[in-house]
Amino acid sequence: MKYLPYAYGIVLFFGVLLAFTSDANTQGLAGANIKFKDCYSMSYMSSYLEENNEEQLTFQGPSMDGGLTSLFMSTDGETWTMTYTFTTGETCVIDSGTNWEVRYDIKNSKSTPRI
Repeated sequence: MKYLPYAYGIVLFFGVLLAFTSDANTQGLAGANIKFKDCYSMSYMSSYLEENNEEQLTFQGPSMDGGLTSLFMSTDGETWTMTYTFTTGETCVIDSGTNWEVRYDIKNSKSTPRI
């Protein structure tokens, strides 16, 4: 039962990614007609999250539509924020939450991740 909230979090995380990275034409987030709030430049967003949430850029990867998905996490495990940067340079908050935990170390593991 201890990990049940994390299972819901993982399902939510991948659900959010799926919802925001595909539409009917599989054009990705940039092609979807979605209105975001909390959109700024990547440099402002990074500075804000570091100064106000004490979150560091932990993961960043290109999306198939040319955008950039980023995950900021606090070192104490309290908060995280996921952003998407459009090809225009505008960066928007996709989702955020609390109480994250590392479940899998990709670089130092020879096994498959547990979900």
